[in-house]
Amino acid sequence: HDLCNICAEEQQAHYIGDPFADDVELRELEINRVYDTYITEDAFYHAEHILDLMMKELDYERRGDLRVIPTAEFCRQVGERLQGRGILTVAARKGVPIFIPAISDSELGLNVVAANERDWFGDGSRLVFDTLADVEHFGRLICGQPRAGLVSVGGGVPRNWAQQIYPFLNMKTRPEKAPATGYHYGVRITTDRPEFGGLSGCTISESKSWGKYEKRAVEATVISDATIALPLMVSALLERLRTAG
Repeated sequence: HDLCNICAEEQQAHYIGDPFADDVELRELEINRVYDTYITEDAFYHAEHILDLMMKELDYERRGDLRVIPTAEFCRQVGERLQGRGILTVAARKGVPIFIPAISDSELGLNVVAANERDWFGDGSRLVFDTLADVEHFGRLICGQPRAGLVSVGGGVPRNWAQQIYPFLNMKTRPEKAPATGYHYGVRITTDRPEFGGLSGCTISESKSWGKYEKRAVEATVISDATIALPLMVSALLERLRTAG
């Protein structure tokens, strides 16, 4: 979705829709609905076309007939080549890695599968995302910090992917070294409930039992729509930073 915004003429491919619209009619019009937000199929086609033009320019690791690249490296290289303003481009300029742990569950992942099937590179090679290399990359980043915190917006795979890094670090070091402590700080914005046993709804306290957070971690949970809570939190943080000079 961010890529669609960056590639759009006015850098905005989404617009306000009707949550009670006739979804069959929307399908016939090739308009996709995310509750009260619309994005057209044309927006995806346009972003796919721009991505296709730069795919052959990216640097991959060749392993036989495979072109292998971690998702963070893929995002960096794509972000560096795009001109518009968006999460991908700003993160690339600032050197902030973007990991996509569930890449196969995305429009981008489907595009790559389709490109591989039609021999997009023209030499029989296929693009493969090395998501395990992303875990190693993230682990190195966390190991380099004396203390770390996690702000999780929503749930699903991305939330637990970030949380599980400390159990991963403990797997690497046990039993020779002291266990990694877990995150020292945790902020959770969610509308999910813990009673159903899913990782999206599990509390930070529950995650302490897995070693994902430090025993005395400072934590806060905000039960709210993230599109309401996150902008307020960011605005407050920016105001504090300005006040602090």
